[in-house]
Amino acid sequence: MNVSNVGTPQIQTQTASKTASLEEKRMMLQSALLRKALESSQTQEVELARQTEGKGQIIDIRV
Repeated sequence: MNVSNVGTPQIQTQTASKTASLEEKRMMLQSALLRKALESSQTQEVELARQTEGKGQIIDIRV
């Protein structure tokens, strides 16, 4: 009987669990960063739209 392989399935299960947990945390971080980037883009879009619309004033630039 080979005793060196007795604890191996438990170690593999723990490693797989840690890997899945790390992968889940990575995906959560990535989605949070993408959400932040989207919010930033939307804010920039609103600001640019506000800048491009007319102010409702006529400026006389004759010399």
